Amino acid sequence: MKRKVGILAALLWGAGSWCLCQGGDTIIQLNNTLSFSYDDNYYQSKTNKTSTFALVEQPELLASINRENTYFGLRYNPSFTWYTSTNIDRRYTFQHAFDANWNQTLSPRLNFTLADIFRAAQQPELLDRNNAMVFPNQSYIENSLNGTLGIQLRESLRLDFSGRAYLLDYSEKDVGTNAN
Repeated sequence: MKRKVGILAALLWGAGSWCLCQGGDTIIQLNNTLSFSYDDNYYQSKTNKTSTFALVEQPELLASINRENTYFGLRYNPSFTWYTSTNIDRRYTFQHAFDANWNQTLSPRLNFTLADIFRAAQQPELLDRNNAMVFPNQSYIENSLNGTLGIQLRESLRLDFSGRAYLLDYSEKDVGTNAN
């Protein structure tokens, strides 16, 4: 299943690159968010609390093309979190976020929309100082593919056919089935 998600993401990137090269109103933006936070009890312990600062960086790349009958947009937004305390074992988390949107007008009364939202996170397990589990390995892949075909029957009547495929796959199978 992970291979299918990778193939789908590569196809969407390829289609987006092709659309961006076709001209029209192309917009490319680069953004960056940098934030700091403080946690006075990182291990959520009742005694022997450990404090840490966290540095979170979130670069973002947005690319879109808007033509008369076509809109295609791509967004990539990774998130890096570094913890400053040397007394903790899990010193970082890393997440990927990728969105792709394609809206196509096929005729004045018929349009098509395809949206893909992909998330991946690398969050290794967290053990406290006594090697007790605080958080298990919470690394995951999440993908949601949504499609809609819209038909305008009359001015006040529209018919939409929508479908969705959703995947949530944790690296550690016990995390995905945990009811907490």
